[in-house]
Amino acid sequence: MKKQIVTALMLTLSLCLSAQNVSVITGCWKEKPVNADKIGLYQIENCSLVELGSSRIDADGSFVLAFAPKKEGFYAMAQNPQQSMYRYIFYFKPGDNLSFEINGDDYTLTGKNTPENLEIAKWQDLVYPIESKAIYFFRKNSTYKDFFPTLADLLPQIKAYPKAKTGNKLFDAAFEEYKKVNLYEITLTFTNTPRSAHPEAKDYPNFYRELSIADISATPFLLNYPGGIHLFTSCKNVQYRADTSLDLETCLKLQRESFDLALGEIIDNTLKGEYMLANARTFQSYPGLMDYKAKYGKYLITEDQQKRFRDALAKVDKNETGNVATNFKFPDINGKEVFLTDFKGKLVYIDIWATWCAPCKGEIPFLKELEEQYRGKNIEFVSVSVDKEKDKQKWLDMVKEKELSGVQLFAGARSEDISVPYNLKGIPRFILVGADGNLISGDAPRPSSKEIKVLLDTSLK
Repeated sequence: MKKQIVTALMLTLSLCLSAQNVSVITGCWKEKPVNADKIGLYQIENCSLVELGSSRIDADGSFVLAFAPKKEGFYAMAQNPQQSMYRYIFYFKPGDNLSFEINGDDYTLTGKNTPENLEIAKWQDLVYPIESKAIYFFRKNSTYKDFFPTLADLLPQIKAYPKAKTGNKLFDAAFEEYKKVNLYEITLTFTNTPRSAHPEAKDYPNFYRELSIADISATPFLLNYPGGIHLFTSCKNVQYRADTSLDLETCLKLQRESFDLALGEIIDNTLKGEYMLANARTFQSYPGLMDYKAKYGKYLITEDQQKRFRDALAKVDKNETGNVATNFKFPDINGKEVFLTDFKGKLVYIDIWATWCAPCKGEIPFLKELEEQYRGKNIEFVSVSVDKEKDKQKWLDMVKEKELSGVQLFAGARSEDISVPYNLKGIPRFILVGADGNLISGDAPRPSSKEIKVLLDTSLK
């Protein structure tokens, strides 16, 4: 009886609101994740999801919400706007209603739905075998050994998929781009997510070698797809990994340069600006970001893009604190207690790391290179290990094995003396302190970043 009353109320609400161009979304989430207590509705703006509203998920899995679409286009229902899992894309015109049911990691339409969403669901059913393995990797123990054959089996059907004929020319044209971008997202997500086995260059099918940035950047449609702007870098990186003529060192070098290489292949000028903005978010220092602007600012062609870049500048500017850096003291490899203030009068670049941290160890070659380039200049390189006290010998062994130079300190049981005042939430973490003892950056760029030299050179002046 309760469900019948709710259904009647929803029908009444739908009829009342239809005249006002309000869209009603009803759904049910079967087997929802433990932490899923609500589901959100999002507008897609410049590849990002902007929340329009949300609905609580009832005990029986049902949810409902209503909104008035300001424009016709693609929208997303999602549990987490930062993730592609449990994210479902639909199409709305003012007054369109939607009814669907989420089953595990897939969905089915229920009741009466629009031709546009019926078409999206049809495509979803086709690509589900590869999407489930790529996006929901935590539920599927899938590797390239089963994913690549599944992709090969589906590609003929994907290529033969007919153009949509919904009677909505705007949607039909946009859906051609949607299918293309969706396939790129699925296949590239697979290669960028954790797997128990990884392919060598020879194992990649030609599909990956034939991926083309130009193919998804001829129009600005990508701005209407969540996270779409990041496909450019992923596209270049997988092409390098699939190139059998490249050795590992060359492959890694090209991946570090993928931004410039991808930027040169993007066709639409607005997308170039968005790609520039997306990469700007990786910068951590004001000098580094200003140097980046000098090189790539010409790609910011809209007022909105320029405003968002100014916002990014303001954000990193706040990190240049100017406050006195919190002092600390830790023993070096000989047991001598060393204070941060011992280096006052010099620029101090601090590396907080641990022997068990793979990303930390990945920065070592770049740190060594940096130390060599700045040898003889007024700068001190200090590395602080936050390994547990019981692992001190592992630290000493690695310092010797890796021939680590600079000042090597061991925090051990006193790790909180540096982790608390510097709000350490993860490693590696780099800190830059000025010659006057004031903090220049509490979250400085890594040695492997392009901006670190700009920041060091600026700070040494």
